Parts: sequence; C-alpha cells; structure tokens
Amino acid sequence: MNKVFLLWSKEDVFWPRDTEVLGDLEERDSNFVFCNPRQHNGDLPLLFAFFQGSLADAAEEAFAHTHPEEYENRIRDLAMESLRSMFGNEIPMPKKVVVTKWNVDEYTMGAYSFNKVKMGKLDRYFLSQPIGKDQLFFAGEATHRRYFATTAGAFMT
Repeated sequence: MNKVFLLWSKEDVFWPRDTEVLGDLEERDSNFVFCNPRQHNGDLPLLFAFFQGSLADAAEEAFAHTHPEEYENRIRDLAMESLRSMFGNEIPMPKKVVVTKWNVDEYTMGAYSFNKVKMGKLDRYFLSQPIGKDQLFFAGEATHRRYFATTAGAFMT
C-alpha cells in the first residue's frame, strides 16, 4: 500500500468540494481510494489516495529507485484512469504529483500497521509499554489504540 498526492490549479478542480472520500467501483488491477482534504487544508486543490495492486507494485519495484519520475508518471496514470472513470475523460492532468515508495524503502518495508485477525483490544497498549526499567520505548502509529495506521496516531504517541 502506498499514497499518491495530486495537486491541481484551483480553476481545474473537478471533484465535489464537500465529499471527503471518493472511490471508483470499477474492477481493475490497481485500486485507489481518494481523499479530499479541501475542507481542512485551506481549500488547496489536492487529492491524495491510498493505492495497491500488482501494476502499482510492479512499477514501484522497477522504477522507484532507479527512475523515480517514471514511477510517478505510471502511478499518476493509474490514478487518473480511476478518476476519469468517476468524472469523465476531460478532467485535466494534475500540476504536481508525489508518490510514496514504502514497499521498497529499506527502513519501512511497507506502509503501516493493521489489526490482525483475532488481535486483542489491549495488544496495542502492550506494544506501547516500556521494556526493561524504562530503558526501551516504542512510539508510532502502531502503538496508538485508537488512531493506528494514521499520521495523527504517530504524532500523538
């Protein structure tokens, strides 16, 4: 799972201002769930999306380190295919694109935590507890009981 950030000019906005989540219902190899933060970001014409799928993974594996511009272009094109399915073929290309590459990052090797099947309600609490005599502390989104898998959860810990 990765994220793509797409920025347009204000005059190019084509999505509804007050809709926070946009999802394409069409079946395709790489899936995008778009988030619209305009109500919370000073009305910046920005969408970001979580995405996954074998075409996106293959592009990351092949190009993220060696040809980052090619990687961004391929992910942008996949994202635009999804957006055009929702809003029509005439929507403009974004002015700027930024794509994460968490799967090939040697330090993260993936995006973020998730609740496993049969995970207990207190597991995240136990993960956040110090080890030893307050010698080793863990922080980050994985240790927050309510806001795991979010930047807010990482910040609050």
